Amino acid sequence: MSLMKKEFDLFRGLRTENTKQIIESYCNLVKNMTRLGIIKSNDELIEKLADALPHDVWGTFLMMLRNNRT
Repeated sequence: MSLMKKEFDLFRGLRTENTKQIIESYCNLVKNMTRLGIIKSNDELIEKLADALPHDVWGTFLMMLRNNRT
């Protein structure tokens, strides 16, 4: 369980991955965490995915979404 928590904490998209691959990896990670009973808040899950997405492509959109959330 601690290894899975650490994997979540360190999760980042790789430069060689496209957005679809990053999201698939992220979904698998969240699914595995759920199976183990590891619960994260929606805010934690959203922030982790947002941080993993390539900022050169998604940066503007993510900034707009973050500004509208507050």
